Amino acid sequence: MPKLVLDFDRTLFDTWQFTTAMKEIFKVYGSINIPITASYDKYGNFIIDNHLALVPTKAKRKKVKAHIRKLFDDAGRFVFQDAWDFLESTYQDNELVLLTQGETQYQCRKVYLALDDHTNLFKKIIIAENSKTSYFREISEANPRHEIFFIDDKSAQLEAAKKILHQIYTVHIVRRELPCRGKSDAFVPDFKVGSLTEVLAIISPRKKI
Repeated sequence: MPKLVLDFDRTLFDTWQFTTAMKEIFKVYGSINIPITASYDKYGNFIIDNHLALVPTKAKRKKVKAHIRKLFDDAGRFVFQDAWDFLESTYQDNELVLLTQGETQYQCRKVYLALDDHTNLFKKIIIAENSKTSYFREISEANPRHEIFFIDDKSAQLEAAKKILHQIYTVHIVRRELPCRGKSDAFVPDFKVGSLTEVLAIISPRKKI
């Protein structure tokens, strides 16, 4: 059975829209207009408590927290429509693994509230705080015989995985709905797609392998 290793942010989930909504909450209810990136840790993870600490008063922090709770409760609306279709189309014939990076509590809350009962379609959900590569080292040591597809929006993550597990199929997803990052990468993935619907076309011919 093929293994599909899926990223979460910008692959299944519209992080740009979610972050934009959060920035607006901080601006309107917290009176701060500081970029979310100001509260990233050294691994590029957003530390929400650090950003809350920038809100000037306790009363405003309370309002911000209340609206952020509502945003998380409604996180499902930020899941791309083709992500729902993809998960439901693939979980029976493939082993689905969600591999995402972020501050554990924040990312866990986002993933489970956004995907809700669709989390049950995954064989494993892994939240890495500093690097995704340790997961691929584990797979490499297990000497897998089945096909593995790694689908991520960051070519650096794909390249790192490919160096560890040479037989992996790397799929770079660059969603047309999201703003262009304006960066050209030297790494050439096995496949480059604009949606998860295109990924279905890649893995379908291999179902019987």
